Amino acid sequence: MDTNTLLLFMPASLLILGGLLMLLMKNKQKSIMPEFLELSEWFKALDANEVNVSKVRQQYKNMQDQYQSEIRLRKAHKILLRQHNIGIGTVDDKLYSRETGTSKLSALESELAVVKERAKTLIKAKKACICGLAGELTVNGKKSEANKLINREIKLRIRCFDNEIKAAIATVDWHNINRLIDRVKATFNDINDKGKTIQTQLQMLYREIKIKELKLTYEVQQLKNDIKETEREEAKIEREAIREEAKIQAALEKAKREREIMETLIAKELEKIADATEEQKALLLAHQEELEALKTREQRAMSLAQLTRAGYVYIISNPLSFGDDIIKIGMTRRANPLDRVSELADASVPDTFNIHGMFYCEDAPNLESTLHKKFEKERVNRVNMRKEFFKIAPKKVIESIKEVDIDVTEATEFI
Repeated sequence: MDTNTLLLFMPASLLILGGLLMLLMKNKQKSIMPEFLELSEWFKALDANEVNVSKVRQQYKNMQDQYQSEIRLRKAHKILLRQHNIGIGTVDDKLYSRETGTSKLSALESELAVVKERAKTLIKAKKACICGLAGELTVNGKKSEANKLINREIKLRIRCFDNEIKAAIATVDWHNINRLIDRVKATFNDINDKGKTIQTQLQMLYREIKIKELKLTYEVQQLKNDIKETEREEAKIEREAIREEAKIQAALEKAKREREIMETLIAKELEKIADATEEQKALLLAHQEELEALKTREQRAMSLAQLTRAGYVYIISNPLSFGDDIIKIGMTRRANPLDRVSELADASVPDTFNIHGMFYCEDAPNLESTLHKKFEKERVNRVNMRKEFFKIAPKKVIESIKEVDIDVTEATEFI
């Protein structure tokens, strides 16, 4: 049934009511139309702003992604730069510690020879670098030509990696070995990345063997340098000992003469003791005390002359040169140990040393070694063990000297 037919059957009252409602709705629509149009314009602007906000958010996200990408790139460049900036004045973040656990040169050299031979064996067995396409490729329809190409690629990659190892060996030192190892690993990864297309890859076992070769070569060099340095130090000590022996003998003769002179003087004063005044008796007593000091000095000089291990252990510091609580625990066999302290304050340091303690001992090397071991954790230089500087308060060392089971005398007067 259509609308016109429906209207024919509707009561007149309903038709009138319906007409009135439609009229009211039209009037209401006209009254709210301006507000509706205004709201429509406002929502259009809001939609446009939402689009702009969405674009800005996307731009911000793109900028964040770009920033993070550039940060990663910068870090990678910084690492790469650090791996190649290995000269004097630069130091690894963490110092290398020897891994072999041996101090015998022959044992290290034998281990190095074995490692080099293993590397050669891997190359000969074609296990240092492997191509995944071997046997599958053909060049000009021939597998033999493909094999030549593959072998050339393998040799090229091994040569590139070996050259990096040789360059590292030529420049390796205590301050850069860890960065050189990182550089070797980065070169290994770079070579393999460029070989992915033809599936030619250096093997991890070969990398570890070559890194082991680098470490052992460095350790052999270090041990040889240590041996040479020790020999030079021993030669220097021997030359110094010869000079000091002459000085000690001269000091012994001087101490003996001074003691004999004082004994003669006291003997003369004793002959007159019966008629001596109180002032003369006091002078005699002072001379007797001085004689005892001279005898002690002569005995010390005799010990230095007769005992090759007798000497002085000193605790000195130089705050202006090395900072607070940095002390040197050393030993000297010089007749006057102050000469050694003065010698240390040469042109290489800006200030003289402060003496905190000077101790005479008939086994001075033992006392020095005992102190060095006791304060090993406080040692400043762990690379060169001949550097005898420690970060510790002088008072603590002096207290430890009093506790050691070694006959020690604190020295205030010297020969």
